[in-house]
Amino acid sequence: MTISLHTRDKTYHLKDSWFESNTQFALAETASTTSSSTAIQTVVTFQLFSARNQDLNLLECKVCYNRFDDVRRPRTLPCGHTFCTCCLTETIKVGSSHCPSCRIQHRSSAVTDFPINFMAEAFMKSLGKVETSTKREKRHQVNVTVRGISRRLKELKIEQENIVRTLIGNCLQTKSQMNKYETYIIIWKEEVNEIITQFGAMTNETLKNLEEEHSRLTRLEQEGDEDVKQLEAILGTLDKATSSQEAGAAIDETENYVAAAQNWNTKCQECFPSVNTIHTTFKLREIMKMLERMGSITATDTLPQFDATSSIQEKVDKIIGNMSFVVHEEPPQQTVEQLPNTRLTIDSLRSGARSVNTLLRNGQVLAIQEGEELSSAKISLAGEKMCLHHLQKIPLPPDAHIVMHSQLMKAIDLSSATVFLDLAWDGMNKGRLHIRLLSAHSFEWIRQFVAMCTGEWGPSYVNSHFVELEKGCKWERVVAGDYEYNNGKGGAAIKRGLVLSDWEGLYSVGTVAARWWGSDATATQFVIYTKAMSEESHPLIIGNVVSGMPLLKLAVSLSDVTQVLVIDSGIVLSF
Repeated sequence: MTISLHTRDKTYHLKDSWFESNTQFALAETASTTSSSTAIQTVVTFQLFSARNQDLNLLECKVCYNRFDDVRRPRTLPCGHTFCTCCLTETIKVGSSHCPSCRIQHRSSAVTDFPINFMAEAFMKSLGKVETSTKREKRHQVNVTVRGISRRLKELKIEQENIVRTLIGNCLQTKSQMNKYETYIIIWKEEVNEIITQFGAMTNETLKNLEEEHSRLTRLEQEGDEDVKQLEAILGTLDKATSSQEAGAAIDETENYVAAAQNWNTKCQECFPSVNTIHTTFKLREIMKMLERMGSITATDTLPQFDATSSIQEKVDKIIGNMSFVVHEEPPQQTVEQLPNTRLTIDSLRSGARSVNTLLRNGQVLAIQEGEELSSAKISLAGEKMCLHHLQKIPLPPDAHIVMHSQLMKAIDLSSATVFLDLAWDGMNKGRLHIRLLSAHSFEWIRQFVAMCTGEWGPSYVNSHFVELEKGCKWERVVAGDYEYNNGKGGAAIKRGLVLSDWEGLYSVGTVAARWWGSDATATQFVIYTKAMSEESHPLIIGNVVSGMPLLKLAVSLSDVTQVLVIDSGIVLSF
C-alpha cells in the first residue's frame, strides 16, 4: 500500500508502515513547507492504491479493531504507535502504561497526555469515511463509554470457542478409549497374578510391564482430566468476555490450554498401547492354556504395524487379532441385517461429499463381508483416491458406517485397477507400492492376485515377508507372496486350476509377474523385477509398479531381504 502526500511545495511518497510510525514527523514536514508570514492554506490530498487489502486497516485501532471516529479518536504514543482513545483510556485505568504493540513503557496519568493523530484524522476526512469532531478536548481525564466487541474480534473469539469444543470432544473420545483399554489392563493383571507362581521370573517381568503401563495410563488420565477442566473453564471465560481487553486476554490464555491439550492427545496416541506389553502378556496366557492341554508350547508371532490414524482401541484390537489364539469367548455370530451401524451406498461414496470424506479420514467407513465369520475392511482416503484395505475378522466399532464389500468389488474395473502393498522393516512402516494391473491375457491370475491383496477369498498377503532376491545374467527380481511359510515353499493357490497363458509379454523394471512352477502349492507367489538389462518375455505378467520403485530398490538393498514385511494391502477404488 502506498500513500502520496501532495503539498503546494513538495510531494511525499509514504508506505503504510511509515505512515503509522511517523505521523508526527509527517506533520512537522508539512508545516515546514508553509510560510509562517502568510496565510497560505496547505492543500493536502491523499491517494490510496491497494490491490490486496481494501479494508483500510490503517484506520483501525490495533487493539479493538474498531475504526477511528469522533469517540475513538486516534492518539499517538511516544513510541510512534497509534491507538484509539477508548482503548488507551481502559489501559490507563487498569494501571498499565505499556504500548500494546511494542510493550515500551510510557509515563502517563491521563489519556490526554497522548496527542491526537491529526494526520490520521485528515486521512479519514479525505476519504469521506468519518466526520471528525471540531470540539476542543479539555486537558483533564476524558470520560469514555466503552463499546462492545468488534465484529473481527467476535469472529476470533467464536473460532477459538469452536477449537476448544472440538478439542474437548477429542479429549473425551481419547479418554473413552483409554477407559476401555484400562479395563483390559485390569483383567490381564488379575490373570497374570494367578499365573505368577508357576512361571517365576517370566511372569514377574510381564507383570512389571503391565504395572508400568497401568501407571502411565493413570498418570495420563489424570493429566487429561485436568486438561478438560481447564478447557471447560477457558470456554466459560471466552463466553463471558464482554470487552476487548477481556476477549484478548481470554484468547491468549486459550492458546496455551489448547496447545497443552493437543500435546496430551498426541502423547496418549503415541504411548498407547505398548505392543511389547500386550504381546508378552498374551503369549504368557497362551503358554498356560497350552501347557494345561499338551504340556509344551512353541509359538512365533509377527508384531503388527500401525498407521498414524489408528485409535488406541484399533491398535489393541489389531494386536489381539494378530495373535495366533482366541482371546475371549466369541459372541454369537451376527448377520448383516442385525448390525446397528449406519449404511452407505456406492453412490454416496462416489459423491465426494464433505461429510463422507470426513468419515473416511476418521477411519469410520468399513466394507463388510458375510461368511462363517463377519469380516470388515477399512476404506481410507489417500489424497483424492479411496483405498479399500484387506479384510479382517475384528469387531465392528459402534460408530462405523458400512457398505457391502461385494458391491464395491463389482464396481471396480479390474482391466485397469491399481492394488497396493505397504512395506515395513526394522519395525517401521516404510511406504507403499502401487501396482497397475494388466488383465488382457492373464485375467485368472490377476483375479487371484487381487483376491490376495483384498483378502476377499480368505488369505491375504498381509504379514507375509519377501522370500528372496533372485539374480540372473540380465535381470534381478524379488520374490514374495508365500503367505503360508515365508520360505518360498508355500503360497497355495486360492483359485484352483490355473494354467500358463499362451501369451508372453516383455518384462522391464517394475514388472510384476506370477511365479509358478506348475503346482498349486506355490501359485500365489509373485516376483517384481528390479533390474532388466534386455528385453525378455514372461508368460504370466500381472502388472507394473506405477509408484514406489525407489522404496522397492531400498528394500532389496538390505543385507537380509526377508526382513521386509507386507503390513497392509488392498485396492484403489477407481469408480
